[in-house]
Amino acid sequence: MRYHGTIMRWDYELGFGFIKEEQTKSEIFAHIGEFETENPPPRDGETVSFDIVSNSHGTEEAKNIEYTNRRRKPVEVEWETEDDSPKNLSLWLKGMVAALVGIPLLGAAGYYGLSYWQDQQTHSRATEVIVDEVADKMMAEREAWKRAVESSGSRRDASPFRCDGRTYCSQMQSFAEAQYFLQKCPNVKLDDDKDGVPCEEQFASEIKQAGMDKRDDGSIGAKLAGMFNGSDETKESRSGGIWSHGDGSHKKK
Repeated sequence: MRYHGTIMRWDYELGFGFIKEEQTKSEIFAHIGEFETENPPPRDGETVSFDIVSNSHGTEEAKNIEYTNRRRKPVEVEWETEDDSPKNLSLWLKGMVAALVGIPLLGAAGYYGLSYWQDQQTHSRATEVIVDEVADKMMAEREAWKRAVESSGSRRDASPFRCDGRTYCSQMQSFAEAQYFLQKCPNVKLDDDKDGVPCEEQFASEIKQAGMDKRDDGSIGAKLAGMFNGSDETKESRSGGIWSHGDGSHKKK
């Protein structure tokens, strides 16, 4: 069965990329060696048809890839005529002479050519191994990213609250909702004293039940109030029970 898709994320240096299959939208690994022609190289956005097979690692990859958006050159058929016979004979003689002259050169180059071909085959196999490893790593990273996104989405969906533009305490329905908006939503005005407890006056009873009320006898404010009250009593006792009003008059206690 032939599949159709679009080339994406093509790596010109390594010679591989992916094809997005148009029906399932899945990304299929593709190597440059599986294209009908390697020049010019594939480009992102080109449409192709291909077969899908499973490689030795169990992952899918594209085979027998053909371009669907490139025009193929028509095959030119030449018909031999009687007038072409001398021309063909001349070309044949020239070819024979060239072959006779080139035989020694071919013999000398054959050894080096074979050695070069063997080196290329070794390099090609090493490249295929690297490509398979990179492809497997990319697939593993993509699956890990997908699982992380799905996990994050499920955690967000667990909360009954949503940031919907409300910013003031008068718009909050509960202390839990106010806490969510303070922690998750931008530009809210729920914590004037910046102590991390939202809407303290509106939800005082809920805050007290949660043990988050800071206004107890052991607070710094209570201790300061006691210090000031003690200071006033000391002044009163030293002045013989005389204390003053705000208008400047004095009265004995």
